[in-house]
Amino acid sequence: MKEILGIYSPILPGENRWDRFGEIESAYRKYDETKKTGDKVFFDKKRLFISTTGQVGYFLPKSSRSGILFSSSDIIDGGTLFVNHGVERTEANMELKEFKMVLKFHKKAKSATFKNNFITDCLSLPDTFEKWVEEGKKTAYQYNITTGCRITGDIITLDCIRKKFKYIADNFERALLTKTDYRTCFDFRGYDCTISFSKEQEAGYLSLEYRGCGNGNYYLLINDKEFIGYDVD
Repeated sequence: MKEILGIYSPILPGENRWDRFGEIESAYRKYDETKKTGDKVFFDKKRLFISTTGQVGYFLPKSSRSGILFSSSDIIDGGTLFVNHGVERTEANMELKEFKMVLKFHKKAKSATFKNNFITDCLSLPDTFEKWVEEGKKTAYQYNITTGCRITGDIITLDCIRKKFKYIADNFERALLTKTDYRTCFDFRGYDCTISFSKEQEAGYLSLEYRGCGNGNYYLLINDKEFIGYDVD
């Protein structure tokens, strides 16, 4: 939700821009004293912050760490001082987030044309909030379908792989359809990637490992078209 703190016109010839700058800076500092977690304050496209030395600055584009000082030259053309209110991290919001993640695994698995232990576990997950509450508000980790890692629930599709490696995606789909073993390695998103299908386990795997290292991100085939994140090593 957007809240306007002030709308400022361009500086006119002969007008003291420092007075205007002080007005804008004071309005921002006053709001910053009481802002809630998740709120982000902008002057037009510049996201403002107060540095460790107490000065007002703004983040560089596409950065949440690097920034430069906010100055009078930034307000010459006028602009709007406003707040983007973030979603408050209340207990209810966090619970809903956990349920949505569990539900994601359940919904994705419903379209699978194959069966294995992972798919069975996903299909047994609660598909309503009420049922999830009855079962103790468990996380995806507590349901043992993920290790609780940072890529939990992240999706990589076969179509995404197909854009650069059509033959690999086609061969994997053929292995899935015919239930035959398949495994190949290739470069993907800067990782050493391995995609495979196990006839014995009737399961698909996708790993994105750091170059020359046995560690990385790991995904399981959750339906005929998508891999879902479950582990980081």
